[in-house]
Amino acid sequence: MLMNRLIEDERSSRQWTDISFFILGAATTITWDSIYMSVSYFQQFLGKQVLSVLSLCFSLPLFVAMLFCLCLKTQLPVKLMACLVRLCIAYMLGFCILILLAGSCDIEIPVGLLCFLVGLCGIASGVMQSMIASVTGLFSQFSLESGASASALKGTGGAILIPMAVQIGFLPAAMAGASTINQSLIVVFLLSSGMLLLSLLAVRIL
Repeated sequence: MLMNRLIEDERSSRQWTDISFFILGAATTITWDSIYMSVSYFQQFLGKQVLSVLSLCFSLPLFVAMLFCLCLKTQLPVKLMACLVRLCIAYMLGFCILILLAGSCDIEIPVGLLCFLVGLCGIASGVMQSMIASVTGLFSQFSLESGASASALKGTGGAILIPMAVQIGFLPAAMAGASTINQSLIVVFLLSSGMLLLSLLAVRIL
């Protein structure tokens, strides 16, 4: 009886670990996925070169941040990594809320400020991805096929499904000629904010 309970507790613990890392993995890319799938909204600020500008603003800082973390010669303490992850999540959540407000109130964001904020999202995403990758290695008993590393990767790849599903949902209205740019933006970034809030709870696993 006691053995069965211990086995059940261990199984429950593994499931919670997998779910937490799935959420954290999704949180690392959900902001960029939301930006990318809301390109019609950002085009009014950045013009026809919107994809090139946004990609450069996000990807270059992300690359630098990940390269910096990769070059660190010493392993950061887990508590410090958890704090950095929380800080990254908090910033990306703030960015999502800002875009929500801008889309809801028809506020025009200056191009320079928008590019700067997107660049900071790139840094936050790069640091968070590096920290999550480092932490999953510490969960050696969970880091096999069905474990922490796999769950984080699934979350990272699966995050795009949220904004994509929203855009597909608004497709019939858009094809009928209705303007759905702001409405879809609000739904996308509202769901992204919810995912980031969930990830703040998931950080407790670290």
